[in-house]
This record gives sequence, C-alpha cells and structure tokens, in this order.
Amino acid sequence: MRAVRTLQTPSGGWIGTEHASGGPRPLVGDIGCLMLNFGHMPRSGVGDLSVHLADHFASSGVTTWRFDFPGLGDSPGETPAAERVLFRRIQAGRYVEPCLELVRELRATTGIERWILGGLCGGAVTTVLAAQHCREILAGMLLIDLDVSLLPEMECAAAGDPGEQPTLSTLSTAGGPEPSAPMASTPGQKKAANGRGASSYAPFLQRLFSRRTWIRFATGEGRLGGRLPGLRKVVGRALSTGTHPELPPDRNQPVIEALCTIVDGQLPVLSIRAKGKMRDLYSEAVDQVCFRDGLPAHYRVLRLDGTNHVFTSGAGEASIVSAIGGWLGPPNHANGHLGAQAPITSGEVRA
Repeated sequence: MRAVRTLQTPSGGWIGTEHASGGPRPLVGDIGCLMLNFGHMPRSGVGDLSVHLADHFASSGVTTWRFDFPGLGDSPGETPAAERVLFRRIQAGRYVEPCLELVRELRATTGIERWILGGLCGGAVTTVLAAQHCREILAGMLLIDLDVSLLPEMECAAAGDPGEQPTLSTLSTAGGPEPSAPMASTPGQKKAANGRGASSYAPFLQRLFSRRTWIRFATGEGRLGGRLPGLRKVVGRALSTGTHPELPPDRNQPVIEALCTIVDGQLPVLSIRAKGKMRDLYSEAVDQVCFRDGLPAHYRVLRLDGTNHVFTSGAGEASIVSAIGGWLGPPNHANGHLGAQAPITSGEVRA
C-alpha cells in the first residue's frame, strides 16, 4: 500500500511516498528502508525504478519511504539551474545533512530503529557519505551504480558556478589514506566562476583531455554513443593497459574513504553496477586497490551485463529486484544476510 507523506525538518519541507510492508518479516526484524533521489531525478527514478524497488522491499516486509530532497521533485526548495553544478554539489555532500535530518525524523515518528539506505548514482553517493554519521542504526546499504568519480571543475565553473569542492586526499598504492589536502583552484577557474576572463575553449579542452571523457567514449556513454566502434575498442584497450591497478586521478576521495571505512566496519553492502560502463570501471579500480585480498562476504558486488546506467535495458530492473531478494535472504536463512545482524536497540544519528 502506498501513501503520500509530508515532513518538515530544518532543511525544509519534504514530500514523499510510503510503501507499507505487507506484513511482519521475522528474518530481518523491524527494519525501514529509505530510497534517496537518483541524482537530480524525482523520487520515482528513471522508468519508475525507485517505485518498483520500494514495492519489492515492502512486499518483503520492509516498509520503505521515498522522499524528494528539498528542491527536487515535489518538495519545495532551490537548486542550481545547471545540472552539472547540482551533481558536483551532490558529489561534495550537498544532501548529506538533509538525509540525516530525514532519518532522524523518520525514526522519531515511526519508532523503527534499524534502517537501510540506498539509491542510484548520486543517491548512492549521498548514502555512502551519510552512512558515516549514522552507522549505529544502519542495517545495510544498497548502492546502485555508485559514482566514485568527480565531474571536472571547469565544466561546472563554465555552467555558472564552480560548485562545492570536496576535500580530497591521495590514497597510496597500498590502499592507505595519506594526509588530506584541498583541491586546487586556479585563477582561471576563479575567473570562470565569476563569469569573466576565462577562455570559452577552456571547458572544451579540459573535457577533451579528461580520462573520464575517453572512458565514456569507450563504453558508449558519451555523445557519440554507439558510433565509431573500432576506435572505441582501441581507446578501451589503451585505457585498460597497465600491470598494477590504480585509483583514477579524478576520483571522489571522500566517498572512497567512507566506503572503505563502512565496509571495514562489517556493514552489509549490496553494490549493483552496469558492467563495463564508466561507473563500474571506476568502482572496479577501487575494489582492486582497496580490497586487494578480495571482497569480504558482507560486501556483495553484482555486475550486470547488457544494461545501462539507469538499468532500463537488458532486464536490468528484474536483475536488481532478484539481487535484493537474495540479499534480504530466504525465510529462516540468515547466513550472510541482513537477518544475521543483531538488532540495534539504540543509536545516534550524528550531525
């Protein structure tokens, strides 16, 4: 059963949908699920994917909520006019504090203590960054095509705003964090942010020489799409050469460090990716560098062939639903599933 819900937090007004569970589920106990906006998309997601996933969670006994963040979908609020600027801010944690406010409010109004956080792309980014501050009450994380890369700064500056800059640090080849340092901002980028003095060719040139651009081309996700298949294969081979896995230079370091910390803390994580696409290649590099001895059992990675970033092709949605069913686990079989986690009687959502 679905019902429209409204809430008020310090970040503003929220409009969302509750998917009430179909009945008790002793396996996982009293757990709620919060599905976050897929980047800039409204709470329904592309192709109503978020709606269908919430229905599946509810039919499995996990009441699920989908709320639009302030400024997105039905919820009132302001957002940047340029999509790239908004997404860069999401990558920097724009919706982390609102997410924590929402979790606090839902816990207070429903009495549910344990929660699953999840989302696709930008929603997965917010999930990872927010999870650091509410680990005590989390039962698991659902990460759908998590984006661990960063949009180029110059592109956002050219759109009228450089966006919020995440603090980055460099990860050593052994996988350990080194001292953090803020991202550099060149005079040209500052001028572009102020709308003066920057060459109109600068964003184009930055994109042309960006590794991200060529990965998108090689995986068929750029503007050229399915064109030039021969050249795409050559570029793909060139990008994949190398004897040692390494993290890409345009990575989102805070997200990677948060993910590694969460996984090290034994929280069940289900990561679903479109195999061979840009975000999968970035995440695969992270897995190879940060988990050199192999992925732990509670960190499940499913790479789906023949689908796209929003899983609207190649039976992507059906595969995600099936994976979630296996993650929750069949009745009376808790090994490796959420039911294996001990109930949390108290916890704090930290600001």
